[in-house]
Amino acid sequence: MDHINLSYRWHDFEEAVLFFRSVLGLGTDKGENVAGPEGWCAAK
Repeated sequence: MDHINLSYRWHDFEEAVLFFRSVLGLGTDKGENVAGPEGWCAAK
């Protein structure tokens, strides 16, 4: 699975992150720096 795109209210976001990490075993990969229109930015 490459990514999940769901919308949450800001006060429900942390609960959703904990759910996906614990129940589904999802996590984040190491980010990388990419060139953007206003300089380098961190892609996560």
